[in-house]
Amino acid sequence: MKQYAKDKRKPAKMDELFEQSHEHEENTSLSEQTVRGEILKVVFCNPDTNYAVLMLLTEEKKEVCVVGNGSLVNVSPGEIIEAKGNWTTHKDWGKQFKANRFKAILPTNTDGLVRYLSSGNFPGIGPKTAERIVDTFGSETIHIMDNYISRLSEVPGLGKKKINEIAEVWKEKADRREMDVFLRSQGVPGSYCDRIYNQYGERTADVLKNNPYQLARDISGIGFTIADKIAREMGVELTNTFRLASGIDHSLRMISDRGHTCLPENYLIDQAAEILGVDRSYAESGLQRAILDGAVMATEIEGQKEKFIYKLNFYREETKLAEKIVVLLNTPKIDTNKEPLRFVNDNLNDDQKRAVENSLLYRMSIITGGPGVGKTTTIDEIVQQAKLKKLRTYLAAPTGRAARRMSEATGHKAKTIHRMLIMSEDDDSTVFNEDKQLKCDMLIVDEVSMLDISLAYRLFSAVPTDATIVLVGDKDQLPSVGPGNVLHDFLASGQIPVTTLSQVYRQTEGSKIISNAHYINHGHMPDIKNPPKDQPGDFYWIAKQNPQQIEDMIVFMMNERIPETFGFGAKEIQVLTPMNRGLCGRESLNEKLQLSLNSIHKNQFKFGEKRFIVGDRVMQITNNYDKNVFNGDLGYILDIDSKAKSFTVMFEAMTVQYSFDDAGQLTLAYASTIHKSQGSEFPVVIIPLVNQHHVMLQRNLLYTGVTRARKLIILVGHKEALQRCVENNRQARRCTQLSYRLNLEASKNLRSQ
Repeated sequence: MKQYAKDKRKPAKMDELFEQSHEHEENTSLSEQTVRGEILKVVFCNPDTNYAVLMLLTEEKKEVCVVGNGSLVNVSPGEIIEAKGNWTTHKDWGKQFKANRFKAILPTNTDGLVRYLSSGNFPGIGPKTAERIVDTFGSETIHIMDNYISRLSEVPGLGKKKINEIAEVWKEKADRREMDVFLRSQGVPGSYCDRIYNQYGERTADVLKNNPYQLARDISGIGFTIADKIAREMGVELTNTFRLASGIDHSLRMISDRGHTCLPENYLIDQAAEILGVDRSYAESGLQRAILDGAVMATEIEGQKEKFIYKLNFYREETKLAEKIVVLLNTPKIDTNKEPLRFVNDNLNDDQKRAVENSLLYRMSIITGGPGVGKTTTIDEIVQQAKLKKLRTYLAAPTGRAARRMSEATGHKAKTIHRMLIMSEDDDSTVFNEDKQLKCDMLIVDEVSMLDISLAYRLFSAVPTDATIVLVGDKDQLPSVGPGNVLHDFLASGQIPVTTLSQVYRQTEGSKIISNAHYINHGHMPDIKNPPKDQPGDFYWIAKQNPQQIEDMIVFMMNERIPETFGFGAKEIQVLTPMNRGLCGRESLNEKLQLSLNSIHKNQFKFGEKRFIVGDRVMQITNNYDKNVFNGDLGYILDIDSKAKSFTVMFEAMTVQYSFDDAGQLTLAYASTIHKSQGSEFPVVIIPLVNQHHVMLQRNLLYTGVTRARKLIILVGHKEALQRCVENNRQARRCTQLSYRLNLEASKNLRSQ
């Protein structure tokens, strides 16, 4: 143990030293041996290379170093394991036990038993109660509680009510215990054991033995990578049929994370073969098996030489959405009022008037344009015209912040699309869909660039064919976080009437946010000359070369400079970054900002590597329909109840309670990615720009980030990175077929007339 503590070599070299340790080992025993004990510390762990170094306290009270590959990367301090392998001697680290395999076991010594009983898995048994139970029964504790639970009456200080509570909990957990040991022995992280058992119950062992890849299909959060680790630990071959089919499904899931709804067949096979580590012929057979299982869909596209492969849900959503839109576009509008249109707002320009006219003339129309061009003014005029015609009008947007901005700007109530589809005025359990449709005559949807294929499908399915839909959005912003490129495909199809607004209105004298946003969007460098010190502006550039200095500057600005100079508090400031990882990425910035802004509060808990503290700014990163919170919703941790293992988050319109196990649905949000900020506006935005983020430095990304700021924006970083953003107008292409399907459906409709 001391050898590790005293080592002064650079951390960057440590991974290499640990992972190459086998080159310097000398076997001291050829026959396989066994080491059993409690894990004291995980010295080193690299899930990417599947290698770990542990310190183990053996039953003989000796500390030994255990190294190895495989499921050892999933163990945690406090667990009891039995490892099989050989003793080796490392030239730098000394004697080590190189484990070939291990299994999780229940503790038998008194200290381990106390820790096990008071681990929190058995409500009602705290450290003191656990000590009294173990003092009474010693190493026979688990055997007695399994078979003679009534003997708890022998434990001093335990009353009848407490004994009954413990007995009930113990019985409930008893069926689980052996399964948990089995799962941990197969390399399953402890956080996933509950999910697996809750899904399969007593069938868990059979499911794992028959097809461990079923986990990836059935359980949220357990993807192919975890299922494959379990399967490989169990001896499943690389060319196993279930593995190949699951690998195809995994490849399609990965490409959907990059925005695609489908992939050309040959490209998918090449990708899957690389991920699976098999020859191309095996990936081809995996694809055929996945098609036979109904997990994926192969479809021909006119004019294309090869088939395109979809996950079944994306194929259905893309085709059904195209069908619904063409039906909408071809449903005649009947307007009994033949009088010429009289505009409520006399100051509309010609493009705005045309947009209003299109909204009343066609079943579906699109209004697009950049910041400050009067999109909101146009929406307001459309709403006023709908009122005059006594149309039931709904306003909606993809996120809560976008819906609230829509309400504030127009004075008319707007909802998120999710809440509009889930809730009615009278019955909050009603779900609107193709069977039960919205009762509206006109639907106006803002921030349409954020619509992914699944949300667009759900939205249009719930709209009656005799309603009118007006879509509003900025075509130059980033596409949706989820798969699809809906607004782009709508525009590319040429099937839907479009009005582009270009005349800039919202530009305060001396303000540079909107003018610089338009400069960026047209490929010109923004004006980064800072105003004189005695004349505060709203657009600032701070040149820094070192990423560490950039992070330190952001922390300083949030803590001191911005509050002191501009009067904005930390809650009004949002850091937006191009990347998730690395210096100046979301994860690194959140760690530093949490430490500097909220490290004093003692009420906190850990979830995996994450630490949550009362007062933390957090973001929901999954849709939770039961709690009525959705991906992108921002809030603050209001309270943490350690006894109940729960915490409360204050979102903008409500408070929501979570269990500690639900914490994976949230992430710290002092810093967020620019992609995740779509549809939101913040009083103050800080954006780091570093050359290390080169893969994400694109014009539409910077443009989107700048347009999130309402009153003040600060760019910090390399001027070269800023220039790269402005000059790079190459947007990552998304493989979708919605535009093709819209034109295909329109052609079918023409032929049928």
